[in-house]
Amino acid sequence: MNGHNPIRVMVLASLLAGGAAWAQGGPFDGLRGEMSARAAADGVPEGPLLRKIREGEAKHVPPPRVKAVVVRLHEQLVAARAVCSNLATDGAECIEAGAVALGSGATPEQLNRVLTAPTAPLDGVARARAFYAVADLQARGIDTEMAVSQVADALRAGGANALDRAGAFPAHVELPAPPAVGREGQLPVRNPTRDRDHSAERGKAKGPKENQGRSDDAKRPTVDRMEPPAAGSEGRPEGSGERGNSDD
Repeated sequence: MNGHNPIRVMVLASLLAGGAAWAQGGPFDGLRGEMSARAAADGVPEGPLLRKIREGEAKHVPPPRVKAVVVRLHEQLVAARAVCSNLATDGAECIEAGAVALGSGATPEQLNRVLTAPTAPLDGVARARAFYAVADLQARGIDTEMAVSQVADALRAGGANALDRAGAFPAHVELPAPPAVGREGQLPVRNPTRDRDHSAERGKAKGPKENQGRSDDAKRPTVDRMEPPAAGSEGRPEGSGERGNSDD
């Protein structure tokens, strides 16, 4: 015998492979570390990035697609940081809300117009409420420029008090009905204070049957949505036009 036990060799190989996989971590661990480092270097909150990665992981979205989404979100956070740069406190709230508004289609210039509308400067929380108001109006089908103008006009007329208690809409603006379905490729964004207050108000105004089966997600501002790949479509480029043998 040459001293090599085949079973022992197989066990050692398995242990080595397992150890290498453990050291490397899951497919999203490296992305988490990379985006945390980027967030720290650029002075933006890492929370939105890590939540987006966790969402993609839970939905079994391919890592390259998740990375593309979080890199775009990171760029929006960096752009929002420039808008919120002169804040001493509550900067993270302003940055996150600004990224939501930018992800909904607003530009940094438009967000600056919102901030310069009131006669008195807005603090970080009030800025965040204003940015969520812009995103909410856009989610209801209002053109971005008009949404910015409506929020700016409300702030110009009444300052921070022009936004309602939940921080969702300018108090004087009559909103159209929200679209039944969110924008393609986007995910509802949670604004916990606003969502809780508005859900309670809707529950009082409507009976149980009317509320049953309705989704609050259609009423919230949106950012990129990551859906799990459809069965049989893995590896197929989006928009490739390929179809199966059966008719849709």
